[in-house]
Amino acid sequence: MLKIIKNRSTRSVLGTVVSYSYNGTKAPVVEYFVNGKKHKNILRYSYVSRVSTPLSSTDTYAKDDVLHTKLRLRENSMLSTNTIMEENFPLESQMKVYYNPKKPKLSYVQRYAPSYLWIVFLIVAILTILSTVLLFFTL
Repeated sequence: MLKIIKNRSTRSVLGTVVSYSYNGTKAPVVEYFVNGKKHKNILRYSYVSRVSTPLSSTDTYAKDDVLHTKLRLRENSMLSTNTIMEENFPLESQMKVYYNPKKPKLSYVQRYAPSYLWIVFLIVAILTILSTVLLFFTL
């Protein structure tokens, strides 16, 4: 589905950061208008990793650019102030949204981040099949 969104999102518009997501990344929520209709989407990442140690700085920081498709955060496990998204994408700032002109709700913010979730499902399916076959032959 995400590949379809990427391929069919041939138009772009500037959207406005209106809030931040409630997931661990606190990614910006971007509101955009197409043909007078309001839509929202968030900046997505392919995957997010967090390294928390008590010796890290109390400020959370990204090891790479925050627009990279892989977000790697370092933070203090005891006390951390995660304001990285607010600092990089303040409220009312603008971000580019690419959308499907036929279905403007199908969109992505700033850059396309491929999902690797299908790989996880594929590995689980292969392991399930292998374990079933091994169990069958051992009986």
